[in-house]
Amino acid sequence: MPGDLDEIDRTITDVIDHVDCPITWQLAIKEILGAFKPNNDAYLRNALDAMYDMLNEACGNIHNNQKKNLAIQIPEDKLHEKLFPVDAWETAMTKLQFEVERCGKDKDITKCNLLMTQRIKYNILQGFILFIEATLDLKHAHIQTISLLNQEHGTAMKQLIKDGVQTQGPITVDKKMIAIKSQHLKDLGFKRTKSTKHLYTYEGVAEPDYLHKLYVVLHGLHGQKSYYKSTMV
Repeated sequence: MPGDLDEIDRTITDVIDHVDCPITWQLAIKEILGAFKPNNDAYLRNALDAMYDMLNEACGNIHNNQKKNLAIQIPEDKLHEKLFPVDAWETAMTKLQFEVERCGKDKDITKCNLLMTQRIKYNILQGFILFIEATLDLKHAHIQTISLLNQEHGTAMKQLIKDGVQTQGPITVDKKMIAIKSQHLKDLGFKRTKSTKHLYTYEGVAEPDYLHKLYVVLHGLHGQKSYYKSTMV
């Protein structure tokens, strides 16, 4: 994982800049993450592992200068046929410039083909791999909290976590905004330790590395297109 937030920002923002409709892509990822309840945590992690394997294989193909129409193996043994949201997966992958072939409206991913195209970019796949790696290291409850946030709440939470990572200290929240953030902060393991006239102070129990990973996932799910054009190759 990149070592500082500026590098994380560039890596994840490059993915968001690359997809033609970031909100649609983010909603698809949220649907995948939300499809697995706490008692199905193992299925969620297997699904993320399977997506990681697909992306990693695609990166290897690009490294070997093999792109066009090359089929990517779908790890069927890691995917729960009834729980895995095939439509959301198709949206997520086509937004990354893969092609997905399906047998009509069949919901069985084992009957799908995932194909490389010339439009796929190595650094974009690496950015999504970073997102998946970070998600795999989060607690299931935290994954659910983040994926259920709306855009306003997610953006606000992203900035708060970023502040916490940068200062490696308490997070200060304006009381006027507390309706948006208080319960979400508690859900992510923060404890309120101080209150003044205008501010609440929260302290996190998580290690800085865990907060980094929270930030990666928040940025992936709630980040917006930047105003610069990516120059990464």
